[in-house]
Amino acid sequence: MPKRSAHLPLAAALALGLAAAIASACSGDDDSAMRSETQAEMAALQANTNNEMAALESEMQGQMDQMAEMGSQMQSAMAEMESRLDSLESLESEMQSQMAGMQAEMMSEMQGGMADMAAEMRSEATGVVERVKKQVAGAIERYEEVGEAVFEEITSSGDYIDGEFYVYVLDADGVILAHPVNPDTVGENNYDMQDSTGTFIVRGILDAATPEGAWTAYRTINPVTGQEEPKRSWVVTHDGLVFGSGYYNDVVAQVKDQVAAAIERYEEVGEAALGEITSSGDYIDGEVYVFVGDAEGAILAHAANPDLVGQNLYDLQDSTGAFIVRGILDAATPDGAWTTYRFANPVTGQEEPKHTWAVDHDGLVFGSGYYINEAELAQDMVAAAIERYQEVGPAAFEEITFSGDYASGEVYVYVAGPGGVELAHAANADLVGQDLSDTQDSTGAFITRGIFDNATPDGSWTTYRFINPVTGQEEPKHSWVVLYNGLVFGSGYYTDP
Repeated sequence: MPKRSAHLPLAAALALGLAAAIASACSGDDDSAMRSETQAEMAALQANTNNEMAALESEMQGQMDQMAEMGSQMQSAMAEMESRLDSLESLESEMQSQMAGMQAEMMSEMQGGMADMAAEMRSEATGVVERVKKQVAGAIERYEEVGEAVFEEITSSGDYIDGEFYVYVLDADGVILAHPVNPDTVGENNYDMQDSTGTFIVRGILDAATPEGAWTAYRTINPVTGQEEPKRSWVVTHDGLVFGSGYYNDVVAQVKDQVAAAIERYEEVGEAALGEITSSGDYIDGEVYVFVGDAEGAILAHAANPDLVGQNLYDLQDSTGAFIVRGILDAATPDGAWTTYRFANPVTGQEEPKHTWAVDHDGLVFGSGYYINEAELAQDMVAAAIERYQEVGPAAFEEITFSGDYASGEVYVYVAGPGGVELAHAANADLVGQDLSDTQDSTGAFITRGIFDNATPDGSWTTYRFINPVTGQEEPKHSWVVLYNGLVFGSGYYTDP
């Protein structure tokens, strides 16, 4: 049997209570008069209760009606908000479509302009190269006609100089026989002449020159600007002499232009461009050449070494243990980025430091780079370390010491703080935190003191003896040291004892 609710309506409770009272009062002899009076009171009480219940129900119904109206108003407001949201989404979609169209139009215009500019620059570069080669050929032809009398003509006639383009002649020992820009040097032996990076200029010219002609690079004074600038010289051996002429160039721009041209050609003809890059000769200029690889490390095109095409070089390492191709793949971005490693220079046949510009395009990596000597690498590393310090402050010291990005074989970055305390050292982390102010080499020279004495904001070279991390021996070291924010950032290269 179901249980009754423990909560009874108010009227029922009153009725039960009254009935109980009546039952108690009437126990015994019934009194009709009292019963009648009691029934009347019960009826009145019931009527009053019914009226109160009706009023309460009416009030509740009113409240329910108000709530229903409020619900209707809320639904209407929600519907209006949804309609507005739909309108906003439609407007946003329209704006995005317009923006995409504008961006596509702008990109198309920019790409067209860049393609025209690249074509113009390539045409100009080709003209410069031919101009230089023509100068050398003309000097050799005149030498065949008049013999050594041509040396005086080259030096003083003005026919062999045109702005920054000029002919010079050397003998096999490095003696200057003709020079229209610096006639005072005629008769001098400049075999040991070095540029600001420590490169032996004349030795390099003599080593590079061939009867067919070859390119060599160094830094020397541009007679037009009066500044030392990178120069590429075309040098030809003839009758035991070396005839040369060259042009001053921005090799960084040359490298980027090569990559841009290769990508442009790829966009025009697709994969057929890979064969052109490898075999046409249009994508190699001495030691500067284009290569293309896929995301797995396979070589798809190589203007300097066709034998590498088809090989997977993902695990290729240089002499320092650095993974060459992995580093290129990691560095490459759609906008292009630089990476440094060591690779065989096709001109010298030697493994040398190389800066490569790598661009990720259509799932492939297009690259080109230029070779530098150890001195240039040291200077570049110092510049990179200072730039990183400017970006992140002292946090750069840990990166320099442990990341591996600031060391390449025997060339590495170090940072010294006031008092000679080592703050970072890419080759020997154990030196970090040590006070090296009193450190001396085997000759008694104070190493750190000498570094601080020579360091300038513009950078300068200093020489001492230090442990070569590759050989483990103390060897002569040339360090490029730059004073920045009270600290010395340095890097250098070792020479034979």
